[in-house]
Amino acid sequence: MRVSKILFDAGCLLSVVGIWPRYIEPNLLDVKRLKISTGKKSRPLKIAAFSDLHMNPQITSHFLKKLEKRIADFKPDLIVFTGDFLCESKVVESIRLKLFLNRLDAPLGCYAVLGNHDYASPISISPDGHYDVTHAENHVQKGFERLFRATKLSGKVTDKANAVPENDELMALLKETPFKLLNNETCIVENCVNITGLGEYIAGRFLPVKAFKNIDPNLPGIVLAHNPDTIPHLLKEPGDLILCGHTHGGQVNLPWIWKRLTLMEHVKYKTGLFEENDKSIYVSRGVAGAFSFRWNARPELVLIEMNT
Repeated sequence: MRVSKILFDAGCLLSVVGIWPRYIEPNLLDVKRLKISTGKKSRPLKIAAFSDLHMNPQITSHFLKKLEKRIADFKPDLIVFTGDFLCESKVVESIRLKLFLNRLDAPLGCYAVLGNHDYASPISISPDGHYDVTHAENHVQKGFERLFRATKLSGKVTDKANAVPENDELMALLKETPFKLLNNETCIVENCVNITGLGEYIAGRFLPVKAFKNIDPNLPGIVLAHNPDTIPHLLKEPGDLILCGHTHGGQVNLPWIWKRLTLMEHVKYKTGLFEENDKSIYVSRGVAGAFSFRWNARPELVLIEMNT
């Protein structure tokens, strides 16, 4: 795995084409600004949303400080994170992760859901198209395999994936930060907004009936779900704003190639803003990745003004 990565890096350095997606674009940060109207009586809210941190040694302190500053400059009422704190379920940068999360602050709190990398074992797509437990992956090899061998999704969550427990080390770390984890539950914040967090779809933890049980229908609702394949299942549920991540905007966002690398049940929700069933939906490109390589899919912070 290390040899193939070294060879890939060398190839990128020797190629003018490879320098940009490997070393430049992953360190950029776009800021997307949205204005959302809910039609419900409540105070206006400013929300900073980010996703897919995948904390690993390749993420520079400069990038983290840039992300922190952009969030702080917005002065959000709420900060939300839509999953994948980790890479491959490994807490390899616990001190940096905890320090970064503790530098984020919002008067109405910080909220998060888990992604498929955040359980005790990582969950991804097996060669036969099932949602299954995976192990440390050679991302270069995996990428080339997907390019040259089409994988058809079955939509099935295996018994192994269903049985994966929480990541105890991550759970303990989050308790020492301002971030409140929402696992198929709704938190009513200051009697002004519902925040609902769903469990991970491909881990078999997506339980909307449980998650929306205690919602206040008179208040606007923000819904956090890591995987945008949950969106069709959420369109008839409560909530005015649905926020997702997971796709990294296609990661290598080139025609044909991204569909081979970013496998989805509903490819229309790859990235961006959607308006459906009186809901605003935003799928973020995320801020990092398990493998630092992006092409036409810059890291993204989303700043939202929600008005009544």
